[in-house]
Amino acid sequence: MSVQQGIFSAKLCEMEKQYEKFQAHLVTCQQMEHEAIREECRRMDQECMENEYILKQGMKGCRSRSARRLADIQLEYMKKADDILKNEMADDMSDIEDRAERRAEASTLYAEFSMDFAVQAMRHAMRAALSAIDAQMSCEEQKTQEQEEAQ
Repeated sequence: MSVQQGIFSAKLCEMEKQYEKFQAHLVTCQQMEHEAIREECRRMDQECMENEYILKQGMKGCRSRSARRLADIQLEYMKKADDILKNEMADDMSDIEDRAERRAEASTLYAEFSMDFAVQAMRHAMRAALSAIDAQMSCEEQKTQEQEEAQ
């Protein structure tokens, strides 16, 4: 197993732990009182800001221009998604008369599409990992071929 494949295994374990944590947390939150949910929203806002900071710091030391570009895209997505979540929900669903009902319906749909987006991101991560493994194997094959030719 190569170093990259070891990194991918570690990342998969991290993703699995995060998914399990997310799933358990969502089930727990669905049973909370309203004020506890509001507090949880504030905590999640703080966690998102911390993760954004960590991503920005990681970009500083990154040697890959394409990886930095992907991080820029992630940051841009996070900013736009946050803006939609915080500012545009109440104005959405104009065919519903009640403002609170509009916001509730729009928020539910937004959450559903956010989860779909997360699944798509996992698929893209799989494609990226397979591409990296392919490139590494090609490099190793080329080195082996060059060593055989040199003998």
